[in-house]
Amino acid sequence: MEFRFVSEDDTEGLLDIYRQYIDTTITFEYMLPTVDEFRKRIRHISKDYPYIVCVEEDNLLGYAYAHRYKERQAYKWNVEFSIYLDKNLTAKGVGTKMYDMLFEIVKIQGIKNVYSLIAYPNEPSVRLHEKMGFELLVTYKNEGFKNGQWTDLMCYRKTIAPHDTAPEDIKTIQQLDRKVLEEILNKF
Repeated sequence: MEFRFVSEDDTEGLLDIYRQYIDTTITFEYMLPTVDEFRKRIRHISKDYPYIVCVEEDNLLGYAYAHRYKERQAYKWNVEFSIYLDKNLTAKGVGTKMYDMLFEIVKIQGIKNVYSLIAYPNEPSVRLHEKMGFELLVTYKNEGFKNGQWTDLMCYRKTIAPHDTAPEDIKTIQQLDRKVLEEILNKF
């Protein structure tokens, strides 16, 4: 198994993984995005934040990425993590490794808080986040309606750096040393 940064050539393979979740309440999307829409999402996220894929023998097995938590300027020291693994791969430690990589990278970027929003029920995701040190902040009851049912949304947060009174501006993934980034991916 190897970990690397996403390429736009990965779009269809990642969409195949996401397809496994589209009919569940794990994602609040009703329809699978088109290849072009998903490619645009990858391009938009990966220009500023880490977007990592897990590959084994040329097969994409999962992906995880950080993205802006909220758009207003004062929120820029926060990110949200998202992860999707092939359903045959869950509970094998891959999610933990990918999150460890993301944590290291976003710390270098200057991020202070990491959030994750989990549609509930989703016990594997809850276990992963609690294992990784996230704390449950709030559960929004009946937040989304899909598949004939109302679904709760759990908001988790992990603080990863001190809250300085005047933090430095964050760096984009493009501004970071590529060698350092590759070392992070290769150590897991």
